[in-house]
Amino acid sequence: PSEDEEMSGLPGEGRKLLAFADSRQDAAFFAPYLERTYRQVLRRRLILKTLVEDPAGREGRLRLQDLSGRLLRQAERVGLFEQRESYDERQQRMARWLMQELIAWDRRINLEGLGLLKFRLVRPDRWRPPQPLLDAPWSLSPDEVWQLLVLLLDTLRQQGAVTFPDNVDVRDEAFAPRNLELFMRGERADSKKHIFSWVPTRGNNRRLDILTRLLARTTELPENRHGAVALQMLTNIWRHLTDPRSVWRDHLPSENRRQVGVVHRISHLFWEVVPLVGDGVQDKESGYRCNRCRNVSHINLRGICPTYRCDGTLEPIDPSAAGWVENHYRYLYQNLVPIPLSAEEHTAQWTSEEAAAVQERFVQGELNTLSCSTTFELGVDVGELQAVLMRNVPPTTANYVQRAGRAGRRTDSAAFALTFAQRRSHDLTHYARPERIVAGRIRPPAVTVRNERIVRRPAPSVLFSAFFRWAVQERGCGFRNVGQFFEPEGEGPSGPDLLREYLDSRPAVVQEALRRIVPLDLQEQLGVEDWEWLPELWNEERTGILDRAVAEVNEDLTLLRELEEQAAAERNYRQSQHYQRVARTVRSRDLLGFLGSRNVLPK
Repeated sequence: PSEDEEMSGLPGEGRKLLAFADSRQDAAFFAPYLERTYRQVLRRRLILKTLVEDPAGREGRLRLQDLSGRLLRQAERVGLFEQRESYDERQQRMARWLMQELIAWDRRINLEGLGLLKFRLVRPDRWRPPQPLLDAPWSLSPDEVWQLLVLLLDTLRQQGAVTFPDNVDVRDEAFAPRNLELFMRGERADSKKHIFSWVPTRGNNRRLDILTRLLARTTELPENRHGAVALQMLTNIWRHLTDPRSVWRDHLPSENRRQVGVVHRISHLFWEVVPLVGDGVQDKESGYRCNRCRNVSHINLRGICPTYRCDGTLEPIDPSAAGWVENHYRYLYQNLVPIPLSAEEHTAQWTSEEAAAVQERFVQGELNTLSCSTTFELGVDVGELQAVLMRNVPPTTANYVQRAGRAGRRTDSAAFALTFAQRRSHDLTHYARPERIVAGRIRPPAVTVRNERIVRRPAPSVLFSAFFRWAVQERGCGFRNVGQFFEPEGEGPSGPDLLREYLDSRPAVVQEALRRIVPLDLQEQLGVEDWEWLPELWNEERTGILDRAVAEVNEDLTLLRELEEQAAAERNYRQSQHYQRVARTVRSRDLLGFLGSRNVLPK
């Protein structure tokens, strides 16, 4: 954190990180990516921290709505909020965090998927297991019946068909890509109206798949009967859950929606958040992992994996296994020091006013991270800074020195410069021998002028400058745009015709200029004396660079003229006027800019 007392009250306490990327696109991408992924980790860290530090949380007695206020106090202690955020806005953010975790779609790396906590459905008062599930062919125990119903209802939560607190809007982009209301009904799914069906509309679904695989492990019924028996039981379970007199009516409330009818969502009010790690946690467990798809489940019903179409078997997780203990996300969720972070890009796409505003917010400590392109190497003062991140190995030692030298200018602190080597030859070369770039030895810049390719490029410029002077002085012709040069209006000659006439005389002024600027030992190679450099630009076969540019313009203008005449003949005057405008646009292009874009002149 900064030693400036005025920054101690800011989120991040004035911490600053400068991140460099050589690509402007990479720099622009990194700022929102870093902020989004870090906030996700921070959110999960604070949820878990709140649970394991609260006595009721350690006992697994807190529901989502109980956890919201406690999470708010935890977030306030770490300085997460800005002063302008009201109490209601802070409450809303905490409730949104908890709902994001309840219906998280990234299950492999969320708190539940990594065995750090579980969401436990509250058992309804006076619940009794339905008798048909206790009888053959299912023959489940009362506890197994409960586990089965929870597995089936949990599919609603995982699909996002869940009610939301009043202060949380499901349309918030924090819930993307599922930021819309989703519902469940017994039959007839409707994707346009965001309605799932409990019983598959056709074929199979997650719920029927669970029952079919359970039946295969439970009974000796012929395999060809499993699907029909499971489908009938799935239908009966839905009737049991949605009966208005059922003990499930609060857990699975009904809604009568216009043009849709009666639909259901699983209530968010009946989920307890149970930590599975931490000192004092009553029932420590790591859960079960499928030996095939490797997904984690906290319910083991006869070894069935709840993942759709997975025929693997659940096995107890070994909490001491290296892959489990050293998991990157498990470590972060349990050990990250909860420090708020805000990030912004600082690239050439900003206007000077916007760039100055972003820079000032960083200097004042309101922004913690700036993701910069190479424009930030020189001339921008960011004040006190201890850390620099380079997202790729810089092109040269000079670039590295400029970037790394941003940090550690304070005499009482050490600088930290981290360079990430990407999987490309330049980065890996310096990764293998970092002393080359870290030592700071900078080669003086040099330009090799004795290179045929470099020397050949100015020749057309010499030619055109001499030609333009000749055209004005001898013929009174000036060429400012494409139309005047390639297809002039009136009876005068075109630019290419005049150029051909000019070149037929092999003008001495061009040759003398090339003798002055081309190194002596390259004049013969370039063909200065006998004009051997010219055919690459302009030749009788019309294959030169300028020949191709002439052909392109002529073809474009001819095509537009034909299209205009055709539209006029069909009395489609609006289309005819459109082609006229396009032709005017082509003709009005700046001539030098066009020749540069077609590689006739060096840019």
